[in-house]
Amino acid sequence: MEVYEIKRKIKQKNEWIYNILKKIGSVWSYIKRIPIKFREYKKIKKQLKTVKAEDSKVLYVGIPLHSNLGDQAQYYCISKWLSNNYSNFKVIEMPDILINSNFLNINKVIKKIINKEDIIIFQSGYRTTDVANIKGEYAHRKIIKMFSENKILVFPQTINFKSDKELEESKEAYKLGKRLLFLARDKKSYEMAKKSYVNNCVELYPDIVTSLIGTYQFNSPREGILCCMRRDGEKLYENEDIDKMMSELKKITKVDRIDTTISTKYTELKKELKSIIENTIEQFSKYKVVITDRYHGTIFSLASNTPTIVINSTDHKLSSGVDWFKDKEEFKGYIFFAQSLEEAQKLAEDIYRNKKDYKVLPEYFRTHYYDKLKEKFEEI
Repeated sequence: MEVYEIKRKIKQKNEWIYNILKKIGSVWSYIKRIPIKFREYKKIKKQLKTVKAEDSKVLYVGIPLHSNLGDQAQYYCISKWLSNNYSNFKVIEMPDILINSNFLNINKVIKKIINKEDIIIFQSGYRTTDVANIKGEYAHRKIIKMFSENKILVFPQTINFKSDKELEESKEAYKLGKRLLFLARDKKSYEMAKKSYVNNCVELYPDIVTSLIGTYQFNSPREGILCCMRRDGEKLYENEDIDKMMSELKKITKVDRIDTTISTKYTELKKELKSIIENTIEQFSKYKVVITDRYHGTIFSLASNTPTIVINSTDHKLSSGVDWFKDKEEFKGYIFFAQSLEEAQKLAEDIYRNKKDYKVLPEYFRTHYYDKLKEKFEEI
C-alpha cells in the first residue's frame, strides 16, 4: 500500500489521530530540512565566491532537490538552454528552501550581488499553485518583490489555485514584475495567467522537456508494454484497477510498471543526470507501446519514439497537456488519450498487434519554440 493511501485511510477512520500525525510529520520534515539548508547554503556561498558584481548573471530560482525525473529533466533542459543562449552569464542556482526561510540571511546576500541588468528565471512545473506544493509559489513572490526591475522568465507552469486568497496574493506579487515573461504550459493555465497576470507578458508554451523529442534514435528491439504510473495522491485510478488492466494485457505480452520518481538520492542523481535521463528514455524505447498518467512519462515516451496512451490524473495537467501533440500531423499514430482504463487497454492491444514501423519523431518543439525563446524574452 502506498504512503498516501495509508494517510487517507487513517483520515477516514480517525481525523484526530490523522491531524496529530500530520503535525508530527511537519516537525520531522522541518528537522530533516536543516542539514539540507546547510548543504545548499554552502553550495551558494561557493558559487558566489567566483561571481563579481560586474559579471553578467542568471539567478535560477527553484532548482529541484528531489528525485523526480520529470523535474530533474526540466532542470537539465533549462540548464542546456542557458548554456546555448547565455553562455557568457554566470548561473547562480537557488532552491526554494533557502529563499523561503531566508536561511542565514541569504536573500540579503543575493540582493547585493544581482544587478538590474542580470536576469532571473524560475524552474518549470506545477509550481504556480496552492494544491500540490505552495513553496514554489512563495519563492516566486519573494523574488519578484526583491527584483521587480529585472527581466524575469517564468518557464512553463501549470496554474491551479483552490484558495481565492492565495490567487489574489499571487496576482499582487506578479503585478510588481515590470519585465516578466510568464510561460503557461497548457491552455487552461494560459487562460488563467492572461486573466490573473494582466501586467505581465503571457505566452502559451510547451514544457521544455519536449525539446528532447526528436533528438534520440535507438535501435533496441521492441517488445511488451510499459506502464509508467504515479504512486501518489495525484493519480486518478486505484492500484487495484491498474493491476487489473495490466493483468489483462499480460495475456498477450509482458507488461512492466515504473514511475518517474526514482529511489536514487538527489545528490547522486545530480552527478549523473544526463546519463540517467538518456537511459530512462532508452528504457522507454524498448517497448512497443507506453501507457502513462505522468506528464513527463508522456514526453519521455515520445522522446523515445514510442506510441503513447495517456490516461488522466486528478487535475488538468495531462488532459490539457496532451493537446500539444494530439492535433499535430507530425505525432499522428503516436499519441492517444484514453477516457478510461478499459479504453487504454483496447488501444494498447491494438497498437501492440498492429504497429510495425517506428519513426524518429521531429524536433518540432525545439525548432518552433525553444530556438525562438531568447528573442521573445529579450523583447520584454
